[in-house]
Parts: sequence; C-alpha cells; structure tokens
Amino acid sequence: MLNSIRCSIVSLRKSVVSLKGAIAVVLLVLLFWMPPAQSANLDQVQKLLQARICVGCDLSGADFKSADLRGVNLTRANLQSANLEGANLAAANLRDADLRKANLTLANLVATDLSGANLKDANISKSRDAEVRLCHTIEPNGKMVDRNCPTR
Repeated sequence: MLNSIRCSIVSLRKSVVSLKGAIAVVLLVLLFWMPPAQSANLDQVQKLLQARICVGCDLSGADFKSADLRGVNLTRANLQSANLEGANLAAANLRDADLRKANLTLANLVATDLSGANLKDANISKSRDAEVRLCHTIEPNGKMVDRNCPTR
C-alpha cells in the first residue's frame, strides 16, 4: 500500500511539472506572438502635457481621463480609441484630428474647433459642446456636419 502511495505521489509530481511547463510555453507564445496593445507614444503624451501643443502626434489609445487640456493644439493628431472621458478640451484646436472610437463622454468641448475631425464611432454622450465648431466634421454616425462654420 505504501509503495502504491509513493508511486501516486511521484506520478502526481511529474504531472504538476509537466503542467507548469505547458503553462510556461503558452505564456511565452502569448507574449511573443500576440499583437501589442494599442497605446500612445509616451514621448508625445509628455510633449502635449508640457508644451500644450502636439500637431500630428500619435496619441491613439492614450488615457486623458479628466485631463485639463484647455486650449491645446492637437491639429491632425491621431486620437483613435483615446479615453478623453471628462477631459476639459475647452477652446482646444482639434482640426483634422482622428477621434474614431474615442471616448468623449462628459468632455468639455465648449468653443473647441473640430473642423475636419473624424468622430466616427466616438462616444460623445453628455459632452458639453456649446459653440463647438464642426465644419466638414464626421459625426459618430458617419455623417458629415457643418455647424458654427465661419462665414466667408
């Protein structure tokens, strides 16, 4: 009986070692073959936060939740899938910015220039948008809108 218990324990230990090896292999495969998560260029995030200007920057996937971005210049910036929930973007320049799938819930967009911006599939619910400029802007529903455009 004791020999049978010892054999079972040895067999169990071998199984645990094999399982640990299999788990390690799976983790390595996931680590090296999965595409990287979309994230912003950290140098460009720093540039924006310090200089308040980042023309043409790649900030896709950046987390600016509740950030104070009043008056920043983000002309032609890539903000795809960025989290701007509750951000203060009052009087910001977002001309020609790519905001597809961005989260702008509760964002302050008062007097923000979104001319030429692409907001397709963006969440703009409960955002404050008084005086926002939307000239040739693509709305979340994919339709182009012209609102508060300068007269010529």
